[in-house]
Amino acid sequence: MTNPSSVRKEAGSAWIDILKFIAAFGAIFAFGLFVYYMLGNTKAEDKEWTRAAYLFQGVEAVAFAAAGFLFGREVHRERAENAEKRANEKEQAAANGEALAKLVKSKATNHRARVTRLAAATVTPETVAAADLDDLAATANQLFP
Repeated sequence: MTNPSSVRKEAGSAWIDILKFIAAFGAIFAFGLFVYYMLGNTKAEDKEWTRAAYLFQGVEAVAFAAAGFLFGREVHRERAENAEKRANEKEQAAANGEALAKLVKSKATNHRARVTRLAAATVTPETVAAADLDDLAATANQLFP
């Protein structure tokens, strides 16, 4: 069952993400307006142009940070998903290795008893060993295709 407080946190997080996107788009839009103003103000006096250019640098930095947030987020999400996929594959390989190790240890522990028990049934120890190895190989091939 879903915890109501976690649902509220997820909803709150969604609103925060939306507000971040709106702020980023607003910064980029303000940068566009400032560029338009600067292009329209090319015939201004040197003192006025220098002051506007100084302010432009600050707006430019904020706009580039906003663009980096918008575009960098997708890049990092893809990298995070790939890293998570690799981690899951490694966990699965480790689990498969542990299963194979348990099977090998079990076969090693029970091998002598099986040989003794099957010797009375006219089965040779080589046949038992070959059957054990075939079983281990089949399991290894199944766990590690």
